Amino acid sequence: MRKPGPEYLSEKYEPFRSQQEIEEGRKGLASLPIGISEMPLPTQSGEYKLPSLTFELTLEDVNPSEYLFNRSSEEIARLEQAQNLDQQTKDALSVRKRLGVDSPEKVKIVRGFTANFEDGASFNLSDVIPEGWRVLYVPSSSEVTRGGANMDLKMVIVNGNLLGFEGITALTHECAHYATLKTLSEEEHDRYELALKRVVEARRNLNKAEEVTAEDLKLVYHAERSAWAETLLKLKPFLRHYDQVTGEHSADALQRAIHEFALSKDTNSLRMLDPGIRELFKNARDPFDW
Repeated sequence: MRKPGPEYLSEKYEPFRSQQEIEEGRKGLASLPIGISEMPLPTQSGEYKLPSLTFELTLEDVNPSEYLFNRSSEEIARLEQAQNLDQQTKDALSVRKRLGVDSPEKVKIVRGFTANFEDGASFNLSDVIPEGWRVLYVPSSSEVTRGGANMDLKMVIVNGNLLGFEGITALTHECAHYATLKTLSEEEHDRYELALKRVVEARRNLNKAEEVTAEDLKLVYHAERSAWAETLLKLKPFLRHYDQVTGEHSADALQRAIHEFALSKDTNSLRMLDPGIRELFKNARDPFDW
């Protein structure tokens, strides 16, 4: 992943889109594959048939004690308030909180994920998972499927429906972050981690926005764009074949949705932290007079 130049943001930022437009972009992503209104929700290993293709999933149960599912809610509350916890317990608490469920039966480990077409073509969608990494999947009929990654724990978490192209994209995108970041030198990686930390803290608390530099924003946004580019690269063979078989245009629709939803959402949040825009707000007689 090459370091962005000084004009990166002005050249690469998505055009401003309203929240309504971004929501339309999200719905566009959630509607893929096109024309399939009823998507089965996989909760166990097996084959899940759609028109023109069949997904094959191999899922495994988690060890309840590994993520503290063997502890009561009262014990979890006490641990969250405790001081001087060992790192393993801290990591387990962090993962359990991110999973968002209170029972190990609601979490699965993804061991295999394949798309098999009626014409005999087959795509191993779990090939994107880095060696030594674990994918935790929380099946949910929620309207939104979302993903997250923890580089230190070598873990990806997907909440929602893994079979929709939104789920496949979430899985691939989180793995793509690792694929792009591992090309950085140690010094570049440390610089990116510091930039990301500042941006995340400022998003949570705008009072910390003053600590965010233009260089921080460039590094964070460039990493997102690089991960999305890698996502499209990894998924295009599968999507192109799907479109060839069905006559749809899912590959183009996915690329459009990424720009209109994911990157636009990132752009809007980063613009709020941009030093130049903060200066405009500071000097304007009216907050909207710029």
